[in-house]
Amino acid sequence: MKPKSHIQIKPLAFIIAVLFLCAVPEAAFSQPANDNFADAFELTGISGNTTGTNVDATSEPDENGWGKSVWYSWTAPETDIFYFDTHGSGFDTILEVYTGSALGSLTRIAGNYDDGSDKGNSSLIFRAKAVTVYYIAVDGRETGNIVLNRDKVIPRTAGQFSTELYGRVFIGSEKIESSDYVILAFGPGGVSDCRGKGKFIRFGGEWGYTLTIVSDTDGEKITFKATDSGTGQIYDISDSIIFKAGASENKDIDKPLRADTVYPGLGHTGKSLDLTLTGFGFDENTRVLMYPDIGNSKAIIASVDIPGQAQSIAVSGSTAYVACSGDSGNGLYIIDISDLEKPRIIGSFPTENIAGIAVSGMTVFISGNWSLEIIDVSDPAKPQTVGRLDTPGNASGIAVSGTTVFAANSGLQVIDVSDPAKPRIIGSVDMPRRAESVAVSGTTVFVADGYEGLQIITVSNPEKPRIIASVDTADMQDIAVSGTTVYAADYQSGLQIIDVSSPENPRIVGSAGILGTAGTDNVAVSGTTAFVTQGNSLQVINVSDPTQPRVIASVEQITGDIAVSGATVFAAGQGLQIIALSKLISGSADTPGYALGVAVSGTTAYIADWDKGLQIVSVSDPAKPQIIASVDMPGYVTDVAVSGTTAYAACGNYEEQSKWKGLQIIDVSVPAMPRIIGSFATPGGAYGIAVSGTNVYVSCGRYEEWSGLQIVAVNDPANPRLIGAIATPGYVAADVVISGTAAYMADGGSLQVIDVNDPANPRIIASLALSGYADALSIALSGTTAYIVDINEGLQIIDVNDPANPQIIASADIPGAALDVSVSGATAYVTSWDDDKGLQIIDVSEPKKPHIIASCYTLGPAQGVAVSDDTAFVGAGGSGLLVIPLTRIGSVTVNSETSLSLTLPGPSIPGHYTLSISDKERMSEIKGAVTFSDIIGDLNGDIKLDLKDAVTAFKTVSGTDDLIWYDYASAGIDVNGDKRVGIHEAVYILREIASALPPIF
Repeated sequence: MKPKSHIQIKPLAFIIAVLFLCAVPEAAFSQPANDNFADAFELTGISGNTTGTNVDATSEPDENGWGKSVWYSWTAPETDIFYFDTHGSGFDTILEVYTGSALGSLTRIAGNYDDGSDKGNSSLIFRAKAVTVYYIAVDGRETGNIVLNRDKVIPRTAGQFSTELYGRVFIGSEKIESSDYVILAFGPGGVSDCRGKGKFIRFGGEWGYTLTIVSDTDGEKITFKATDSGTGQIYDISDSIIFKAGASENKDIDKPLRADTVYPGLGHTGKSLDLTLTGFGFDENTRVLMYPDIGNSKAIIASVDIPGQAQSIAVSGSTAYVACSGDSGNGLYIIDISDLEKPRIIGSFPTENIAGIAVSGMTVFISGNWSLEIIDVSDPAKPQTVGRLDTPGNASGIAVSGTTVFAANSGLQVIDVSDPAKPRIIGSVDMPRRAESVAVSGTTVFVADGYEGLQIITVSNPEKPRIIASVDTADMQDIAVSGTTVYAADYQSGLQIIDVSSPENPRIVGSAGILGTAGTDNVAVSGTTAFVTQGNSLQVINVSDPTQPRVIASVEQITGDIAVSGATVFAAGQGLQIIALSKLISGSADTPGYALGVAVSGTTAYIADWDKGLQIVSVSDPAKPQIIASVDMPGYVTDVAVSGTTAYAACGNYEEQSKWKGLQIIDVSVPAMPRIIGSFATPGGAYGIAVSGTNVYVSCGRYEEWSGLQIVAVNDPANPRLIGAIATPGYVAADVVISGTAAYMADGGSLQVIDVNDPANPRIIASLALSGYADALSIALSGTTAYIVDINEGLQIIDVNDPANPQIIASADIPGAALDVSVSGATAYVTSWDDDKGLQIIDVSEPKKPHIIASCYTLGPAQGVAVSDDTAFVGAGGSGLLVIPLTRIGSVTVNSETSLSLTLPGPSIPGHYTLSISDKERMSEIKGAVTFSDIIGDLNGDIKLDLKDAVTAFKTVSGTDDLIWYDYASAGIDVNGDKRVGIHEAVYILREIASALPPIF
């Protein structure tokens, strides 16, 4: 007989238990006990730590964040400064502190997403008030174990070393001038590593701080925070210092450097210009750099602030109509643009709708909000609704033709408005997707239908519209029609140009690829020029040859809907902005592919143009770079190097790996007549190339493919041969440089140093893991210092004085993802996948203290960079080759903290120039600060001579112009030598204009 079990379950009871378990939601057993705000885990005491988890945490209504939060509550035992951190947690956390009693009405006190620790843990400090209950949320994209630490911020009182600091502290641009504030110093350990606490007192007639910092290690990085004892607010301070044992130093913390104005603002090419620059924070370390205003800030000639956010715009004659949304409601704003430089709002009207706008005569049509509004604007000061129509969808775009309105919503609605007071739908057709925009030409309507591309509808019978054709694109957002061509803004694919000469058989004939991380939203066209908005910039594209559209200029800080009238673009974004096309400056050669690597030799630049091979560009005139030759390649070209009369291109075919021809050798003895003279098949796609003597070094391979260095002898270019190779441990061998007998490779998350003294037997002599989540893409070498850019970690600077023992000595944060680096003298140039700041110029005169001295707009995300004779040549992706001449100003006179005097050397290229002002820590810019013209008599800085200059001259003579005579005299208009503008100069301008006019018969 078997022994009886200690536990007996009757069959019926077992079944009931199973059914009960199945009926209970899984979350009831798996979600953390403190998943919900109401179940916050209570913390007690001044200091301590607790562990937990957010695995299977859920989201509550009114809860922000990633929906994986858990909650803690803590009642402050006393009033003081406290820190909380999640150091030791197993995932990238988000830490937030609130007060309040209900989830939907909490007040945020402090928060931190990432404090720079290895796993992306968080830390924060705040001034707690005694007996106040604080709620702490720990959240994240991921889940895992949580460690939550807390304590008072108690400064260390003893250390092996100490240093004394005193000076001023600025928050923003405002100086702290109150004893209510406290300054705190922190070591590398973050907010739990307080190294000093200082107070604010008066030094004579000025407020400042005194602070003692202690440390057991010389050379540590010290950061700061300031707290207002009265309000409890904690201020982050971006400034930092490197601890110096035993020092006593006057240090202004977060001292702003701000450049405001320059005077005069007009100069003449080839002639130096004395000017005064005003701002704040100037001292003996202030330096000035000048470069072209590639972002064309001077092309924005006027703007109008409008309450709310401008959504749509239409222009008719001398009036602009803008539909806006805002806290106070939606509205139509009517703007007089008869004087483009002085636009003014002349009327407004509250509306239901904001999505689309169209104008016909004195009637404005606005769509959206499931209706169409018809507004009479014959009296702009008193617009009034004359008709309204409910629509079956929320129309996002409309167009008007004669007495018919076409509204794009869930489909196309055809609306008869012959009687504006009684609009009526007379026809409709469904769209495959949600229609975004509509345009009409004759009896054909074109609809941008999002993911379903372009829909073409015949309305020859308006009561029975029907789709006759479509064009598939990724995500079409907006369209414009000119003649038999449709120009489409595709969010993912940029500008698409579609031939609709046969509406039933449309075909894409050209495209200008997306230029940045942001999508393409809006499009307008005028003549042979198309305009698209992308992210926060306006791209100007020459479409005279629709099959080869070329980006010719860009204007930064332009968003929203656009309209074109004559030589003016109107943009609705943050209000209304007016852009004069006559003031656009361009210095780029738009290559047919996607410009990546760049090499320069003399007056010729060589561009690795991805799927369009190698492009060869003459840069003898930097203002007008010209493509002079192209070389097709058997794959995608990523990098190029030039030695003597030979170019070497790195490429691979990623669809057909068996066809990899990683190294291509091109004879460029006559740059306009290049020819491939040899090639070598690498075992993986080639990424970087370096040339030394008769050997070429190729970094190749990626991820699971063969990754490493190939050494190829090219003493006989027609028959290159492999003489050595070595595999490297990184997941991508991205780039290589050679110095002496050593090769330095950017290899995934590491630097590999390879002895190539015997090319047949290369060997790794050092491996250095890079900081953070490294993904190194490019490397440059200057002397005994290596510079590696990392897509995640910015610029890392490495001492390679001893190649076998490389050491990271500094790093510099880069806006966006860093992609390439070039070093010339004491300056590093880093490209970035950042639409606004594609080229970062970094002073590395002290490699341990790099600092950014300029951030150049680059039409789109910059890819590769090469530097020659103080000119940066940038592979700007879809914008091709960008040429940026740079001028360092050697002598600057500091008149005071708010004033500088300097002399700008006159550049050879006319245009608008940005001044970048920097010191050893900070940088400020005035975009388009100075205009240099090579036209005598150009008084308004638009780089041409016309009647506007004559008007300015006569205003100056009469004393009604607001610029003094010296401005114009310096621009080369002083024709009689009296150093002022008078009647002689006015007559001279009129004569020059008259001589340029065609004869009258």
